[in-house]
Amino acid sequence: MTVYTTGGLDTVGELQDDTGKKIMDNDDGGNGTNFRMQLDVNSSTYYVKVQGCRNNTGNYIFHANVALDNPESTADLVIQLPWVSSTNLAPGTNFELGATIKNQRDALSPQQQ
Repeated sequence: MTVYTTGGLDTVGELQDDTGKKIMDNDDGGNGTNFRMQLDVNSSTYYVKVQGCRNNTGNYIFHANVALDNPESTADLVIQLPWVSSTNLAPGTNFELGATIKNQRDALSPQQQ
């Protein structure tokens, strides 16, 4: 899974597990001053915390992708039930974004795999 931002705001990202424990963080690993994190994931719930560097505010676009190009990877991962803690977002407003990652292969018969 790869998560990153694009836009003019200098962003810092933190990937958390289903208990809120930090898995990894990144600052400026993407284009310009945007964060980018890449990690092999299992079936679980993950959280991404996005902040403006030095608590600055501004606009950005959040991206989340699951790579399907590696036949050895669990390419059948799907993101389900994404949610945002608020639908009334304004610049400088804190919010949470969550999604559940499912591995469909576990439910398939050997003929379907």
